[in-house]
Amino acid sequence: MSSSYDGSSKSSGSSYSDELSYSERPDFTSALCSCEGSFCDNLYALFCPCCAVASAMNAYSRTNWVFTLFCAPPAASRNIMREGYGIDSSCTADICTACFCLPCMARQMLFETSVRGEVKPKHTKASRRNAKRSRMNVSGRRHGGAWAIRSCDVCHDGLGPFCRACVCMPCFSAQVRASYDSSDWCFNVLCTTPALVRNIVREQQRIDGNCCTDICTGCLLAPCSTVQVAHEVDNIRRANLMADAKPEGKSTAASRIKDAWNTGSGKTDGKGKDKGKGKGKGKGKGKGSRKGSRKGKSSRRR
Repeated sequence: MSSSYDGSSKSSGSSYSDELSYSERPDFTSALCSCEGSFCDNLYALFCPCCAVASAMNAYSRTNWVFTLFCAPPAASRNIMREGYGIDSSCTADICTACFCLPCMARQMLFETSVRGEVKPKHTKASRRNAKRSRMNVSGRRHGGAWAIRSCDVCHDGLGPFCRACVCMPCFSAQVRASYDSSDWCFNVLCTTPALVRNIVREQQRIDGNCCTDICTGCLLAPCSTVQVAHEVDNIRRANLMADAKPEGKSTAASRIKDAWNTGSGKTDGKGKDKGKGKGKGKGKGKGSRKGSRKGKSSRRR
């Protein structure tokens, strides 16, 4: 079972109204302190809220239940679900709800997933093109495959990233994710883990691996894992900049002649035929400029 924290399928809505469908409402379907939902879900959220949050994330995007339980804090799970459904709120609300009202939050998430269902990413041509372009790094490796560097290759970009990962792991990991998806840095410091950041990048970029490797590498080799993910994110950002700054095509002699001809008095159509009617100096008149000049000369001779 995959562990995909991809909230790419977002719904939109301007106001909370009964006229809108559940997938279009910009707010949670049920209030935080209500008891909507089945009786079993309410008991589940009351006595085991962390497990209930993991079950809600599994119903939301087929996320691995064990990975969510051990490596994704409840505030991060609520934030990911809220962003995926397009629900209006803030990171501060996610943190406060998870800290002070965890059972109510778990019940709300269970009911929300039962109503809205699973989030599926939109497979459009633009999304596939952007995903392919984001995976193309400096070495020319396309979407998918292995990591750019091994987890133990911590000195690939010098000792700077590895020292930052050892001295202040939460800050460096939060900066890596903020650089990747423009998420809130403070929220990443407080509510994300290196294993979660690694899983998000790996799943969205379709890099080889599974949840077990994310947990083991992110927990046992957290500095090495963060350096590896940081190098991957740096490659993705560099590839996007290279794709956005495409060089202009070189002008050839034929293109310059064609542009000069199209901007002059004798404009041509797409087939290269002369649209203007040429006139000779004599009695002869023709449709084309060359024909008109020839007939004009013949009239002079006569």
